[in-house]
Amino acid sequence: MVLLNTNTQANRQYAKKENIVIEPDKTNKIILTLSDVPPPDIAGFVYTSDMNPLVDGYISAKANGKYGDDQCDYLGYFKITGMELKKSDEIKLSAHYKEVNFYTNVFAGDDDFEWVLQKPKRIFGRVCIGDINTPATNYTFSIINKCSKTFYSQDGTFSLLIDNCIIKKDGKMKIVVPGYVTEYITFNYIDFKTSNPYDVGDIIIKNKPATITGRVIDQDYNPLSAFVSLMEIKDDSKPKNILNVRNDKTDGTFKFTGLPPGNYYIRANTRFNRAETESFELYSDESYSLPDLMINETNVAHVLFEFILPDGSKASNVKVDYFNKSTDEHGFLKAGIMHRTYRNWKVRIDEKLYSSGKIKIKDGTESITVKLVYLPSIRGTVKLDGQPLETGNLSFYNKDNSYRANISDGKFETEALPGKYTVNSNNGGMGIIELSESGPNEINLRNGTGRSRIKIIR
Repeated sequence: MVLLNTNTQANRQYAKKENIVIEPDKTNKIILTLSDVPPPDIAGFVYTSDMNPLVDGYISAKANGKYGDDQCDYLGYFKITGMELKKSDEIKLSAHYKEVNFYTNVFAGDDDFEWVLQKPKRIFGRVCIGDINTPATNYTFSIINKCSKTFYSQDGTFSLLIDNCIIKKDGKMKIVVPGYVTEYITFNYIDFKTSNPYDVGDIIIKNKPATITGRVIDQDYNPLSAFVSLMEIKDDSKPKNILNVRNDKTDGTFKFTGLPPGNYYIRANTRFNRAETESFELYSDESYSLPDLMINETNVAHVLFEFILPDGSKASNVKVDYFNKSTDEHGFLKAGIMHRTYRNWKVRIDEKLYSSGKIKIKDGTESITVKLVYLPSIRGTVKLDGQPLETGNLSFYNKDNSYRANISDGKFETEALPGKYTVNSNNGGMGIIELSESGPNEINLRNGTGRSRIKIIR
């Protein structure tokens, strides 16, 4: 049983909706018998700003990745069930009325929920092309990240209703006219909030989009694959990266379209080097062609690598961590790489880790066979000055290889070639260890005043 307070408008309307005859006693309460129907996740009444029920209004709810919806009846009443929410869960509600979306937050299970929609804000203005004598007849007006609508108007005027609550800070309006550069207008939050209706005034669209084209080449005038950035220069502020493209790998060309007039420069990056153009001014409706942008890669070799497993078979279709690329079905991988000596390129196959030996890249290197070796899992214990090290990490190194391992509760585990290594810890201490797959691999580090000198072999 439950006592229903008939003092509230919502309960009186609910009683009317359920054909309950109200004969209140002196306490102005009636007694209802509860059924076994589970309570709704959220239910209540929605009213317009002039306190009329939101008849046939569409209500939707979102909480914890779950969704629900209902349509208001002639009393403005809605009930959303089946979302299986807890009473404390916050629900984001939206109501759609006269082409306007309204929003509020409530908690699941709220009783006698009543939502009075605020009076929507009307935004109006006029869009023209070139001057005030040429109205735009087809354009889209939007408040960025909030609302958007396309208008077809012979006189260029527009009028848009929005929920006054969705604007909480300074923002931008966006006007898109086909064939012209997109126009952005910044508005002040205080002015916007206190004015209803809000008059945008005449918006004059003048500029047609411009285009920039160019090509990236290497020192031998061959097309070069690169990541190309368009940098905008405004006043004395820091240059701003506004667009990025990957140029055509075949001929090295790139293209930026739909640009407003302004001052720009181009930056091109490869994995190893980069180059920039001088700044230039771009005009309305201009097609600007840049001179070739050259990136010098004389210290880079383009090498075909063949990866071989310990049993002599091809390492087919496996990812090589260093390149973040995979070999083909024959174990080959082609990549650009700088001139230097490399070690320990990792490849994991079926939970087993393999590593390369020393690989030397120099001018004229075109192909290399990389023979992989298996790195077994090696476990052991570690102490510092006789006491177990609880946490930290270890570094193992010799003239050919180097590895790292984490320490947990005085134990370590790594994947490495068995052999003799110098070992140190980020907690201090140094020692010598003969790593063995079978163990026991007991590391005893000692602190001292000596310094370790590591010679890097290249």
